[in-house]
Amino acid sequence: MTDEIIKHSYIHFKSRRFHITLLLMIGICLFFFARTNLGLSMVCMVNSTAVNLENSDFNYTNSLKIPDKCLKDDKTNNNDQKKAKDYGGTFNWNINIQNMILSGNFYGAIITIVPAGILADRSSPKNLLLLSATLFLITSALFPYLAYNYGYVPLIASRIIMGLGEGISSPAFNHILSNWIPKSESPVAMAIYTSGVQVAGFIGNPVTAYFCDSSFGWVGVFYLLSVCLIMWSLLWGLTVKNKFHKDKWMHEKERNYLEAHMTNHKNKGFKKDFSIPWMSMITSLPLLSTLICNFFAMMYNFFVTMYLPTYFKDTLYVSIMDNGFYSSLPFIAQCVSKIGWGYFMTHLQRKQILTSTQSVKLSQAVSGVGVAIGLYALPFLNDCTKPYISVGCFLWISAFFGVCVSGFLVSHIILAPAIVGLISSLFNVTAVIGAIASPWIVSFLKDPNNPESWNTVLYVLGTLWLLSSIVFVIFGSGEPQSWGIMKEVHVDDLLINGENNNKDSLDLNETKL
Repeated sequence: MTDEIIKHSYIHFKSRRFHITLLLMIGICLFFFARTNLGLSMVCMVNSTAVNLENSDFNYTNSLKIPDKCLKDDKTNNNDQKKAKDYGGTFNWNINIQNMILSGNFYGAIITIVPAGILADRSSPKNLLLLSATLFLITSALFPYLAYNYGYVPLIASRIIMGLGEGISSPAFNHILSNWIPKSESPVAMAIYTSGVQVAGFIGNPVTAYFCDSSFGWVGVFYLLSVCLIMWSLLWGLTVKNKFHKDKWMHEKERNYLEAHMTNHKNKGFKKDFSIPWMSMITSLPLLSTLICNFFAMMYNFFVTMYLPTYFKDTLYVSIMDNGFYSSLPFIAQCVSKIGWGYFMTHLQRKQILTSTQSVKLSQAVSGVGVAIGLYALPFLNDCTKPYISVGCFLWISAFFGVCVSGFLVSHIILAPAIVGLISSLFNVTAVIGAIASPWIVSFLKDPNNPESWNTVLYVLGTLWLLSSIVFVIFGSGEPQSWGIMKEVHVDDLLINGENNNKDSLDLNETKL
């Protein structure tokens, strides 16, 4: 293989695998925004004044123990602390109804997670993503109509249906990435692809706020999203193939490069039937360590996306406009850090300075220590008179959290190339469990009448993330495991060796680690 082919650039405007990564990034951005925009839209939909007046047990005077030094800067409730903040919503839904609508997608996702992983391994991940996008599109487009005409029960049902699409998407996303990206480029590719989450978080809140404040109202968010999903689905369906060697726009040099460097794709002449090594999989320490990290990573993500604005409101007493701006900044820090660090890890692997395993373990160690330091330090640095200090601390925390993309997240698509869809499904299961557990854990740790109780939440998050990172550093791996590698025996070989025709030569290796 020539040096020209060996050094074929990944980040280049003519690189087809880069094009695929960008399409994946846009797709995950739209899917994530479809799931999370309701968090801010709900504020515009609900008449919070009426809801709070119905809650006769709510004590406005003692709801927050505001320090004296913060009273003069308190902008959360204008002149009258006893009036709930309201943005002209019309729906009189109490907090329980709101939570049911917001969490409906998790219950839908858990239904399709495992079946979607198996389907991604045995069918077309491209078509699965089209199906997922269709479910997101239909439920988003119908959401305003259902809300105004049928009430909250159909809305909960629509969120559950959206969750069905969400459960399908992750295994398909990861399977496409695994079919197109060599192992050495996985850190930067995973960083770019998953940055769609941060793009959705940084752009989504201002866009939602704009529509809520405009003549379109909150319904405009769902219609805009529906149009974007249609455009992405058309582009995806017309330009993407499941595997790189079927792509008709790829340059021959890039095709030769991928043929030489890809170890996780199966050629057309190979049989597709294989058995799943369940026992070897569920007892694999490298896999279990990634699942543990994923569970606690979801807890952190849930905190940032759902609780960070409340944290800023309770501890810094900032205005809603400042809160929206401050809450979006960590997404930028996370996006920049994970792409930069991913590129750095890819460079070190190409120079053979680090192996794949050393790369994922180093990345996870850096993330675990950096995040823990930030979360431990924040309670001592938090000052309502200097909010920029707390915001800067969260930038530090999010930047180091972004590094973990090159750690356990890269590891999980490398461990078992033959069943990457199923592994992604297991990841989704742990993520959904983490998302469901997070509100309960926060509610247990936090006193709603004492803002300082947020410190306990921060300490617990930092400790859990550090411990899970240590587990991965000890047991994690960046290499394909024996139980997850397809024995690639060509059909022609089976015909020549007739005595082996009755044996499935493509069974997965059942050797236990």
